[in-house]
Amino acid sequence: MLALFCATPALQISARAPVAALRMVATWDSLETNLASEAAGYTLREGMVPSSAPQSTIQLIPHGDVAQGDVVFYRDTNAWCPFCERVYLYLLESGVDHDQTFVDISPGNKPDWYKEVIPTGQTPSLSLGGKPVWESNDIIDALEAAIESGELRGKSLLPPSGAGRDRVLAELKALDDPQAGLKIGSAGYVYMRGAAFGEDVPEGGSNLPALFEAFSSSLAALEARLASTTGPYFEDDFGVLDVALWPSLERQAAGLPAFRSYDLRGSEDYPAVAAWLTAMGQREAVRAVASDDGTLVRLFSKVFGMGGGAPPTDVISAFGGADAKEAAAKVVRNRAAVAADIVKHAALSTHLAPQTTLRLVDASLALVASRLSGEPAASSLVSSLVEIPKEEAGAAASVVSSSLSFLRARVSSPRDMSAAAAAQLRAACALEASMAYDRLGYN
Repeated sequence: MLALFCATPALQISARAPVAALRMVATWDSLETNLASEAAGYTLREGMVPSSAPQSTIQLIPHGDVAQGDVVFYRDTNAWCPFCERVYLYLLESGVDHDQTFVDISPGNKPDWYKEVIPTGQTPSLSLGGKPVWESNDIIDALEAAIESGELRGKSLLPPSGAGRDRVLAELKALDDPQAGLKIGSAGYVYMRGAAFGEDVPEGGSNLPALFEAFSSSLAALEARLASTTGPYFEDDFGVLDVALWPSLERQAAGLPAFRSYDLRGSEDYPAVAAWLTAMGQREAVRAVASDDGTLVRLFSKVFGMGGGAPPTDVISAFGGADAKEAAAKVVRNRAAVAADIVKHAALSTHLAPQTTLRLVDASLALVASRLSGEPAASSLVSSLVEIPKEEAGAAASVVSSSLSFLRARVSSPRDMSAAAAAQLRAACALEASMAYDRLGYN
Protein backbone atom coordinates (compact mmCIF):
# COMPACT_ATOMS: atom_id res chain seq x y z
CA MET A 1 0.00 0.00 0.00
CA LEU A 2 2.34 2.68 -1.29
CA ALA A 3 1.62 6.27 -2.26
CA LEU A 4 -0.86 5.89 -5.10
CA PHE A 5 -2.39 9.28 -5.81
CA CYS A 6 0.35 11.48 -7.19
CA ALA A 7 1.13 13.92 -9.99
CA THR A 8 2.33 12.53 -13.31
CA PRO A 9 2.01 13.62 -16.93
CA ALA A 10 -1.25 12.91 -18.70
CA LEU A 11 -1.65 9.61 -20.50
CA GLN A 12 -0.27 9.57 -24.01
CA ILE A 13 -3.02 8.43 -26.36
CA SER A 14 -1.76 6.57 -29.38
CA ALA A 15 -2.58 7.89 -32.83
CA ARG A 16 -3.59 4.36 -33.83
CA ALA A 17 -7.10 5.05 -32.57
CA PRO A 18 -7.74 8.75 -33.23
CA VAL A 19 -11.53 8.67 -32.74
CA ALA A 20 -11.28 6.78 -29.47
CA ALA A 21 -8.46 9.09 -28.34
CA LEU A 22 -10.56 12.18 -28.97
CA ARG A 23 -13.49 10.66 -27.10
CA MET A 24 -11.20 9.79 -24.19
CA VAL A 25 -9.93 13.36 -23.97
CA ALA A 26 -13.47 14.75 -24.20
CA THR A 27 -14.66 12.42 -21.42
CA TRP A 28 -11.89 13.47 -19.06
CA ASP A 29 -12.30 17.14 -19.97
CA SER A 30 -15.99 16.91 -19.08
CA LEU A 31 -15.23 15.20 -15.76
CA GLU A 32 -12.54 17.76 -14.92
CA THR A 33 -14.93 20.62 -15.65
CA ASN A 34 -17.71 19.12 -13.52
CA LEU A 35 -15.37 18.39 -10.60
CA ALA A 36 -13.11 21.44 -10.75
CA SER A 37 -13.93 22.64 -7.23
CA GLU A 38 -14.16 19.29 -5.46
CA ALA A 39 -10.47 18.74 -4.59
CA ALA A 40 -10.01 21.96 -2.63
CA GLY A 41 -7.18 21.65 -0.13
CA TYR A 42 -5.77 18.58 -1.86
CA THR A 43 -2.02 19.04 -2.30
CA LEU A 44 0.13 17.51 -5.01
CA ARG A 45 3.73 17.13 -3.84
CA GLU A 46 5.77 16.47 -6.98
CA GLY A 47 9.12 14.91 -6.18
CA MET A 48 8.23 14.52 -2.51
CA VAL A 49 7.17 11.67 -0.23
CA PRO A 50 4.26 11.20 -0.06
CA SER A 51 3.43 12.61 -3.45
CA SER A 52 0.00 13.84 -2.41
CA ALA A 53 -1.72 14.89 0.78
CA PRO A 54 -5.34 15.62 1.69
CA GLN A 55 -4.28 18.86 3.36
CA SER A 56 -1.74 21.66 2.96
CA THR A 57 1.86 20.73 3.82
CA ILE A 58 5.27 22.39 3.90
CA GLN A 59 8.70 21.15 2.90
CA LEU A 60 10.48 19.03 5.50
CA ILE A 61 12.63 21.34 7.63
CA PRO A 62 14.65 20.73 10.82
CA HIS A 63 12.91 21.50 14.09
CA GLY A 64 15.38 24.25 14.95
CA ASP A 65 14.64 26.14 11.73
CA VAL A 66 11.03 26.78 12.74
CA ALA A 67 10.40 30.45 13.45
CA GLN A 68 9.62 31.57 16.98
CA GLY A 69 5.88 31.47 17.58
CA ASP A 70 5.24 28.90 14.81
CA VAL A 71 4.09 25.32 15.29
CA VAL A 72 5.12 22.54 12.90
CA PHE A 73 3.75 19.00 13.19
CA TYR A 74 6.02 16.21 11.86
CA ARG A 75 4.04 13.12 10.89
CA ASP A 76 4.32 9.77 9.11
CA THR A 77 4.30 9.57 5.33
CA ASN A 78 1.56 6.93 5.09
CA ALA A 79 -0.92 8.52 7.54
CA TRP A 80 -1.31 5.19 9.36
CA CYS A 81 0.38 5.99 12.67
CA PRO A 82 -2.20 6.13 15.49
CA PHE A 83 -0.01 8.44 17.56
CA CYS A 84 0.31 10.91 14.68
CA GLU A 85 -3.46 10.73 14.28
CA ARG A 86 -3.82 11.53 17.98
CA VAL A 87 -1.72 14.71 17.64
CA TYR A 88 -3.41 15.76 14.41
CA LEU A 89 -6.86 15.33 15.97
CA TYR A 90 -5.79 17.43 18.95
CA LEU A 91 -4.49 20.21 16.67
CA LEU A 92 -7.73 20.29 14.70
CA GLU A 93 -9.99 20.18 17.76
CA SER A 94 -8.01 22.82 19.67
CA GLY A 95 -7.74 25.10 16.67
CA VAL A 96 -4.01 25.71 17.20
CA ASP A 97 -2.57 27.32 14.07
CA HIS A 98 0.09 25.00 12.68
CA ASP A 99 1.87 23.69 9.63
CA GLN A 100 2.55 20.05 8.99
CA THR A 101 5.18 18.12 7.14
CA PHE A 102 6.04 14.48 6.52
CA VAL A 103 9.04 12.46 7.69
CA ASP A 104 9.97 9.25 5.89
CA ILE A 105 11.08 7.11 8.83
CA SER A 106 11.72 3.95 6.78
CA PRO A 107 15.25 2.47 7.04
CA GLY A 108 17.77 4.39 4.97
CA ASN A 109 15.44 7.33 4.32
CA LYS A 110 15.21 8.95 7.75
CA PRO A 111 17.10 12.27 7.85
CA ASP A 112 20.17 12.22 10.11
CA TRP A 113 19.17 15.52 11.69
CA TYR A 114 15.82 14.02 12.69
CA LYS A 115 17.48 11.13 14.51
CA GLU A 116 19.81 13.55 16.28
CA VAL A 117 16.95 15.73 17.55
CA ILE A 118 14.27 13.11 18.27
CA PRO A 119 15.71 10.31 20.45
CA THR A 120 13.09 7.76 19.37
CA GLY A 121 13.65 8.54 15.70
CA GLN A 122 9.90 8.11 15.24
CA THR A 123 6.91 10.28 14.48
CA PRO A 124 5.02 12.21 15.68
CA SER A 125 7.06 15.15 16.84
CA LEU A 126 6.42 18.85 17.07
CA SER A 127 8.43 22.05 16.90
CA LEU A 128 7.16 24.78 19.18
CA GLY A 129 8.99 27.74 17.70
CA GLY A 130 12.19 25.72 17.34
CA LYS A 131 11.81 23.61 20.48
CA PRO A 132 11.32 19.90 19.65
CA VAL A 133 8.76 17.80 21.52
CA TRP A 134 8.04 14.12 20.91
CA GLU A 135 5.73 11.35 22.19
CA SER A 136 2.09 12.10 21.42
CA ASN A 137 0.84 12.65 24.97
CA ASP A 138 3.85 14.83 25.80
CA ILE A 139 3.06 16.89 22.70
CA ILE A 140 -0.53 17.38 23.88
CA ASP A 141 0.72 18.29 27.34
CA ALA A 142 3.15 20.85 25.87
CA LEU A 143 0.46 22.39 23.67
CA GLU A 144 -1.93 22.65 26.61
CA ALA A 145 0.76 24.38 28.67
CA ALA A 146 1.43 26.82 25.83
CA ILE A 147 -2.28 27.60 25.52
CA GLU A 148 -2.63 28.09 29.29
CA SER A 149 0.37 30.45 29.40
CA GLY A 150 -0.88 32.47 26.44
CA GLU A 151 2.07 31.45 24.24
CA LEU A 152 -0.37 29.88 21.76
CA ARG A 153 -3.91 30.72 20.80
CA GLY A 154 -6.26 27.77 20.91
CA LYS A 155 -9.01 26.02 22.81
CA SER A 156 -7.92 24.00 25.83
CA LEU A 157 -9.27 20.45 25.85
CA LEU A 158 -8.62 20.01 29.57
CA PRO A 159 -10.95 20.84 32.45
CA PRO A 160 -10.37 24.27 34.05
CA SER A 161 -7.42 24.67 36.41
CA GLY A 162 -7.69 22.64 39.58
CA ALA A 163 -8.15 19.05 40.68
CA GLY A 164 -10.10 18.10 37.55
CA ARG A 165 -7.29 19.25 35.29
CA ASP A 166 -4.64 17.36 37.27
CA ARG A 167 -6.80 14.22 37.32
CA VAL A 168 -7.30 14.21 33.54
CA LEU A 169 -3.62 14.89 32.87
CA ALA A 170 -2.68 11.94 35.08
CA GLU A 171 -5.18 9.73 33.27
CA LEU A 172 -3.81 10.89 29.92
CA LYS A 173 -0.25 10.00 30.88
CA ALA A 174 -1.32 6.53 32.05
CA LEU A 175 -3.43 5.78 28.98
CA ASP A 176 -0.70 4.05 26.92
CA ASP A 177 0.77 2.12 29.86
CA PRO A 178 -0.28 -1.56 29.53
CA GLN A 179 0.15 -1.96 33.28
CA ALA A 180 -1.93 1.05 34.28
CA GLY A 181 -4.95 3.03 33.22
CA LEU A 182 -7.77 1.46 31.22
CA LYS A 183 -5.52 -1.03 29.38
CA ILE A 184 -8.08 -1.22 26.57
CA GLY A 185 -5.55 -0.27 23.91
CA SER A 186 -3.15 -3.14 24.53
CA ALA A 187 -5.82 -5.70 25.48
CA GLY A 188 -7.87 -5.03 22.37
CA TYR A 189 -4.92 -5.24 19.99
CA VAL A 190 -3.60 -8.43 21.58
CA TYR A 191 -6.99 -10.13 21.38
CA MET A 192 -7.48 -8.97 17.79
CA ARG A 193 -4.09 -10.29 16.69
CA GLY A 194 -4.14 -13.43 18.83
CA ALA A 195 -0.85 -12.54 20.55
CA ALA A 196 1.19 -9.50 21.46
CA PHE A 197 3.10 -7.89 18.60
CA GLY A 198 6.46 -9.63 18.28
CA GLU A 199 5.09 -12.91 19.63
CA ASP A 200 4.04 -15.93 17.59
CA VAL A 201 0.32 -16.63 17.38
CA PRO A 202 -0.38 -20.10 18.84
CA GLU A 203 -1.86 -22.60 16.40
CA GLY A 204 -5.52 -23.26 16.95
CA GLY A 205 -6.00 -20.13 19.04
CA SER A 206 -5.63 -21.94 22.35
CA ASN A 207 -4.96 -18.65 24.12
CA LEU A 208 -7.98 -16.81 22.74
CA PRO A 209 -10.32 -17.46 25.71
CA ALA A 210 -7.79 -15.90 28.09
CA LEU A 211 -7.16 -12.97 25.74
CA PHE A 212 -10.89 -12.39 25.36
CA GLU A 213 -11.32 -12.40 29.13
CA ALA A 214 -8.60 -9.73 29.50
CA PHE A 215 -10.14 -7.71 26.70
CA SER A 216 -13.63 -7.97 28.22
CA SER A 217 -12.31 -6.83 31.60
CA SER A 218 -10.70 -3.77 30.01
CA LEU A 219 -13.82 -3.07 28.00
CA ALA A 220 -15.93 -3.20 31.15
CA ALA A 221 -13.60 -0.67 32.80
CA LEU A 222 -13.93 1.62 29.77
CA GLU A 223 -17.72 1.22 29.87
CA ALA A 224 -17.82 2.22 33.53
CA ARG A 225 -15.56 5.22 32.91
CA LEU A 226 -17.68 6.53 30.02
CA ALA A 227 -20.93 5.86 31.88
CA SER A 228 -19.74 8.05 34.76
CA THR A 229 -20.37 11.29 32.83
CA THR A 230 -23.55 12.95 31.65
CA GLY A 231 -22.75 12.78 27.93
CA PRO A 232 -21.00 10.35 25.60
CA TYR A 233 -17.46 11.59 26.33
CA PHE A 234 -14.91 10.95 29.10
CA GLU A 235 -15.77 14.27 30.72
CA ASP A 236 -18.96 16.31 30.48
CA ASP A 237 -17.39 18.00 27.44
CA PHE A 238 -15.19 16.57 24.69
CA GLY A 239 -11.53 16.61 25.74
CA VAL A 240 -8.01 15.23 25.58
CA LEU A 241 -8.95 11.73 26.76
CA ASP A 242 -11.35 11.36 23.84
CA VAL A 243 -8.60 12.54 21.50
CA ALA A 244 -6.03 10.19 22.99
CA LEU A 245 -8.13 7.02 22.88
CA TRP A 246 -9.78 7.54 19.50
CA PRO A 247 -7.03 6.11 17.20
CA SER A 248 -6.82 2.87 19.20
CA LEU A 249 -10.57 2.30 19.43
CA GLU A 250 -11.04 3.31 15.78
CA ARG A 251 -8.65 0.51 14.78
CA GLN A 252 -10.25 -2.02 17.10
CA ALA A 253 -13.74 -1.13 15.85
CA ALA A 254 -12.52 -1.85 12.31
CA GLY A 255 -10.44 -4.94 13.02
CA LEU A 256 -12.44 -6.86 15.63
CA PRO A 257 -15.36 -7.67 13.28
CA ALA A 258 -12.90 -8.84 10.61
CA PHE A 259 -10.59 -10.93 12.79
CA ARG A 260 -12.80 -11.94 15.75
CA SER A 261 -16.40 -11.43 14.52
CA TYR A 262 -16.89 -8.97 17.37
CA ASP A 263 -18.90 -5.80 16.77
CA LEU A 264 -17.66 -3.06 19.07
CA ARG A 265 -19.72 -0.30 17.47
CA GLY A 266 -23.05 -2.02 17.92
CA SER A 267 -22.37 -3.74 21.23
CA GLU A 268 -25.45 -4.08 23.45
CA ASP A 269 -23.27 -5.22 26.35
CA TYR A 270 -21.27 -1.97 26.29
CA PRO A 271 -23.74 0.77 25.29
CA ALA A 272 -21.60 3.65 26.58
CA VAL A 273 -18.67 2.49 24.43
CA ALA A 274 -20.94 2.20 21.39
CA ALA A 275 -22.39 5.67 22.08
CA TRP A 276 -18.86 7.11 22.39
CA LEU A 277 -17.81 5.62 19.05
CA THR A 278 -20.93 7.04 17.41
CA ALA A 279 -20.41 10.51 18.90
CA MET A 280 -16.75 10.54 17.92
CA GLY A 281 -17.53 9.45 14.37
CA GLN A 282 -19.82 12.44 13.94
CA ARG A 283 -17.17 15.03 14.79
CA GLU A 284 -15.83 16.98 11.82
CA ALA A 285 -12.21 16.74 12.96
CA VAL A 286 -12.50 12.97 13.46
CA ARG A 287 -13.88 12.58 9.94
CA ALA A 288 -10.85 14.50 8.66
CA VAL A 289 -8.25 12.25 10.33
CA ALA A 290 -9.98 8.85 10.39
CA SER A 291 -9.22 5.82 8.24
CA ASP A 292 -11.90 3.62 6.72
CA ASP A 293 -12.36 0.02 7.81
CA GLY A 294 -11.07 -1.35 4.51
CA THR A 295 -7.76 0.50 4.86
CA LEU A 296 -7.27 -0.60 8.45
CA VAL A 297 -8.08 -4.28 7.94
CA ARG A 298 -5.77 -4.45 4.93
CA LEU A 299 -3.09 -2.66 6.95
CA PHE A 300 -3.34 -5.22 9.76
CA SER A 301 -3.13 -8.07 7.24
CA LYS A 302 -0.35 -6.71 5.02
CA VAL A 303 1.91 -4.82 7.42
CA PHE A 304 1.38 -6.74 10.66
CA GLY A 305 0.88 -10.20 9.15
CA MET A 306 -2.53 -10.77 10.70
CA GLY A 307 -4.16 -13.52 8.66
CA GLY A 308 -7.80 -14.44 8.25
CA GLY A 309 -9.30 -10.99 8.35
CA ALA A 310 -11.95 -10.17 5.76
CA PRO A 311 -12.29 -6.49 4.77
CA PRO A 312 -15.85 -5.18 4.98
CA THR A 313 -18.14 -5.60 2.02
CA ASP A 314 -18.06 -2.43 -0.07
CA VAL A 315 -21.75 -1.57 -0.16
CA ILE A 316 -23.24 1.88 0.27
CA SER A 317 -26.83 3.04 0.08
CA ALA A 318 -26.25 5.46 -2.78
CA PHE A 319 -23.54 7.23 -4.72
CA GLY A 320 -23.32 10.98 -4.76
CA GLY A 321 -22.84 13.93 -2.48
CA ALA A 322 -19.66 15.60 -1.30
CA ASP A 323 -17.86 12.37 -0.35
CA ALA A 324 -18.40 10.74 -3.74
CA LYS A 325 -17.37 13.91 -5.55
CA GLU A 326 -14.21 14.15 -3.45
CA ALA A 327 -13.28 10.62 -4.54
CA ALA A 328 -14.15 11.36 -8.16
CA ALA A 329 -12.12 14.57 -8.20
CA LYS A 330 -9.03 12.84 -6.85
CA VAL A 331 -9.32 10.00 -9.35
CA VAL A 332 -9.70 12.50 -12.19
CA ARG A 333 -6.84 14.69 -11.06
CA ASN A 334 -4.47 11.75 -10.63
CA ARG A 335 -5.72 9.35 -13.27
CA ALA A 336 -2.39 8.99 -15.08
CA ALA A 337 -0.54 7.99 -11.91
CA VAL A 338 -3.30 5.61 -10.87
CA ALA A 339 -3.43 3.99 -14.31
CA ALA A 340 0.35 3.57 -14.39
CA ASP A 341 0.32 2.03 -10.92
CA ILE A 342 -2.39 -0.44 -11.93
CA VAL A 343 -0.48 -1.50 -15.05
CA LYS A 344 2.73 -1.91 -13.04
CA HIS A 345 1.41 -3.71 -9.96
CA ALA A 346 -1.92 -5.38 -10.74
CA ALA A 347 -0.37 -8.25 -12.73
CA LEU A 348 -2.95 -7.90 -15.50
CA SER A 349 -3.02 -11.09 -17.52
CA THR A 350 -3.70 -10.09 -21.10
CA HIS A 351 -2.46 -10.63 -24.64
CA LEU A 352 -3.68 -7.19 -25.67
CA ALA A 353 -1.22 -4.58 -26.88
CA PRO A 354 0.27 -2.56 -24.02
CA GLN A 355 -1.21 0.71 -25.29
CA THR A 356 -4.66 -0.91 -25.57
CA THR A 357 -4.35 -2.22 -22.02
CA LEU A 358 -3.40 1.23 -20.77
CA ARG A 359 -6.38 2.83 -22.55
CA LEU A 360 -8.69 0.21 -21.01
CA VAL A 361 -7.37 0.98 -17.56
CA ASP A 362 -7.90 4.68 -18.22
CA ALA A 363 -11.44 3.99 -19.43
CA SER A 364 -12.08 1.95 -16.27
CA LEU A 365 -11.19 4.96 -14.17
CA ALA A 366 -13.54 7.08 -16.28
CA LEU A 367 -16.36 4.65 -15.48
CA VAL A 368 -15.72 4.96 -11.74
CA ALA A 369 -15.32 8.75 -11.82
CA SER A 370 -18.55 9.08 -13.82
CA ARG A 371 -20.51 6.98 -11.34
CA LEU A 372 -19.07 8.87 -8.37
CA SER A 373 -19.81 12.25 -9.95
CA GLY A 374 -23.49 11.37 -10.17
CA GLU A 375 -23.64 10.61 -13.87
CA PRO A 376 -23.17 6.83 -14.36
CA ALA A 377 -21.68 6.07 -17.74
CA ALA A 378 -23.61 4.35 -20.48
CA SER A 379 -22.75 0.74 -21.18
CA SER A 380 -21.15 1.83 -24.44
CA LEU A 381 -18.58 4.11 -22.81
CA VAL A 382 -15.65 1.71 -22.75
CA SER A 383 -16.18 0.49 -26.28
CA SER A 384 -16.48 4.10 -27.45
CA LEU A 385 -13.22 5.04 -25.74
CA VAL A 386 -11.24 1.97 -26.71
CA GLU A 387 -11.79 0.23 -30.03
CA ILE A 388 -11.82 -3.48 -29.17
CA PRO A 389 -12.32 -6.21 -31.79
CA LYS A 390 -15.09 -8.63 -30.90
CA GLU A 391 -12.67 -11.51 -30.46
CA GLU A 392 -10.82 -9.54 -27.75
CA ALA A 393 -13.91 -8.56 -25.75
CA GLY A 394 -13.28 -11.11 -23.01
CA ALA A 395 -9.67 -10.01 -22.54
CA ALA A 396 -10.77 -6.36 -22.42
CA ALA A 397 -13.44 -7.10 -19.81
CA SER A 398 -10.85 -8.95 -17.74
CA VAL A 399 -8.57 -5.89 -17.77
CA VAL A 400 -11.40 -3.61 -16.63
CA SER A 401 -12.52 -5.97 -13.87
CA SER A 402 -8.99 -6.66 -12.61
CA SER A 403 -7.97 -3.01 -12.72
CA LEU A 404 -10.88 -1.86 -10.59
CA SER A 405 -10.58 -4.78 -8.16
CA PHE A 406 -6.95 -3.79 -7.65
CA LEU A 407 -7.79 -0.11 -7.13
CA ARG A 408 -10.50 -1.08 -4.63
CA ALA A 409 -7.88 -2.81 -2.48
CA ARG A 410 -5.11 -0.29 -3.13
CA VAL A 411 -6.68 3.00 -2.06
CA SER A 412 -5.79 4.12 1.45
CA SER A 413 -7.45 6.69 3.69
CA PRO A 414 -6.80 9.27 4.90
CA ARG A 415 -3.56 9.31 2.88
CA ASP A 416 -5.32 9.39 -0.50
CA MET A 417 -8.71 10.78 0.52
CA SER A 418 -11.07 10.91 3.46
CA ALA A 419 -12.53 7.71 4.88
CA ALA A 420 -16.01 8.55 3.60
CA ALA A 421 -14.66 9.26 0.10
CA ALA A 422 -12.68 6.00 0.13
CA ALA A 423 -15.84 4.07 1.01
CA GLN A 424 -17.57 5.59 -2.01
CA LEU A 425 -14.60 4.79 -4.26
CA ARG A 426 -14.37 1.18 -3.12
CA ALA A 427 -18.09 0.64 -3.69
CA ALA A 428 -17.94 2.21 -7.16
CA CYS A 429 -14.94 0.04 -8.08
CA ALA A 430 -16.71 -3.10 -6.87
CA LEU A 431 -19.85 -2.29 -8.85
CA GLU A 432 -18.07 -1.37 -12.07
CA ALA A 433 -15.75 -4.39 -11.83
CA SER A 434 -18.80 -6.67 -11.55
CA MET A 435 -20.30 -5.08 -14.68
CA ALA A 436 -17.25 -5.39 -16.92
CA TYR A 437 -18.41 -8.44 -18.86
CA ASP A 438 -21.92 -7.00 -19.18
CA ARG A 439 -20.47 -3.86 -20.68
CA LEU A 440 -17.92 -5.44 -23.03
CA GLY A 441 -19.16 -8.99 -23.55
CA TYR A 442 -16.90 -11.99 -23.97
CA ASN A 443 -15.77 -14.23 -26.78
